[in-house]
Amino acid sequence: QVLTERGYQVIMTRESNDVNMSWAERARLAEKSGAGALIHIHAHSQESTSVTGVLASCQSSRNPYNGDLASESYALSSCIAGSVSQAAGAKNRGVKQTEINWSQVPVTSLETGFLSNQQEELLLSQEEYQSQIAVGIADGLDQFFAGRR
Repeated sequence: QVLTERGYQVIMTRESNDVNMSWAERARLAEKSGAGALIHIHAHSQESTSVTGVLASCQSSRNPYNGDLASESYALSSCIAGSVSQAAGAKNRGVKQTEINWSQVPVTSLETGFLSNQQEELLLSQEEYQSQIAVGIADGLDQFFAGRR
């Protein structure tokens, strides 16, 4: 809703838990629709219960499928992680370069927090915190697209 209010055309690939669509299919949909960016939104978990914050991932330039988009994807990831961190008051864990495949548009996988941390899990379940994350994503997209002009 925040994105559409700012004039973005949004294509949601999943709004419930019962959607069976692979990352490759989502990437093809983004490319086919002419998307300027593809954002995967997740909540993370790990063994340590003390880890908190926002973490974004994107492909590295060594990726044989879409490495040519690595710098743009890194910029997208950095803008969104920074803006979400600021809007939600969460720790910015930065950008991790991995081997995200398939996407032919700038892509980021945003971890909005860590479910393994009890306090952060509680925050992530609250509508107000979710709204702060949404505003941060929109601010990050605005920043990313302003930098491409």
